[in-house]
Amino acid sequence: MYGLVRVPSPAAHSLIPLLLFILLSLDGAGVVGIRNVVVNLPAVATLGSNVKLECSFDMENETLYSIKLYKGSQEFLHFIPEFRPPHSVYKVRGVLVTGTNLSLNSLEFSYNHEDQIDHPSLPLLKKLKVGIGVLHAELLNVDLFSQGVYTCEISADSPSWDTGIASQRLHVLVEPESRPTIHGIQTFYRPGQDVQLTCKVQNTFPSANITWYLGDIKTESVSVEKETEDSGLMTTLARLQAPVFQETTVKCLASLWTHHYQSKDYVILVKDPPTASVRANQTHGGKNGGTGTAGNQLEPVFQPSVTAGAGWTDGGFFNLMMLPHILYLLYSPFL
Repeated sequence: MYGLVRVPSPAAHSLIPLLLFILLSLDGAGVVGIRNVVVNLPAVATLGSNVKLECSFDMENETLYSIKLYKGSQEFLHFIPEFRPPHSVYKVRGVLVTGTNLSLNSLEFSYNHEDQIDHPSLPLLKKLKVGIGVLHAELLNVDLFSQGVYTCEISADSPSWDTGIASQRLHVLVEPESRPTIHGIQTFYRPGQDVQLTCKVQNTFPSANITWYLGDIKTESVSVEKETEDSGLMTTLARLQAPVFQETTVKCLASLWTHHYQSKDYVILVKDPPTASVRANQTHGGKNGGTGTAGNQLEPVFQPSVTAGAGWTDGGFFNLMMLPHILYLLYSPFL
């Protein structure tokens, strides 16, 4: 009535882990996926320079379907072996590709902007199991529109259709045409007087970060202004206000990413002001001040002065010349 159940022998049990290991190893072979996709390009490039972009990858023995390069979301280059031509470059503002070199295992492919001739090795890519691959592209004469995020996308062919992506940002630097300048330096300063200076950096991109140094001491700016010129470049003004008590030097340092630009060193002269000469008062000043000169002094109306044995003086209240008039006034009623 009941069926018989066959119990596996101990030897069969010992083979199960080995069979599972073999099946997993076979299943995983060739389907690990694309890995180690890396984009190499300089983080900062100066205006007008050429930039080399490199995309390296490991396809883990998969067949290549496509390699694509993007700036932002815009595709500007691809290599697709099944397409004719396989190598194409598209116009994207700020991106000018002058040449492309591609190595897949031991195969080498080179293209310039006008060369679209098929390589004799292209038919081999249909069945080639690719391991390590590297693509080199050169961007010519970068400008402010060239900065942005650059992405490399590697895609495998069927059956996996696996994709690997990596990105890197590029900044474009516009260096100042001249070193920073400092304005507002006086001939000399009194001890404790504030210096009020302005450091100016013109026509850069991005705007400059400015640091002040009084002697060897780093000093913060009290204010910073950033102006955008019609060209899109930036002018930065940083103001310094700080007291000085002895002779020292002052300079400003402008930084743009990893680049630094220093102004001249200026000497701040500090000395006491000259002592003003004080003229002693030799005259009577009255209520209008005791420091006036003789020419500005008000003379008193009467100035009696008695000298021993001199009687009445010319400057006295009475004068001998007035005596006849006095006698006339006294005796006139009796005449």
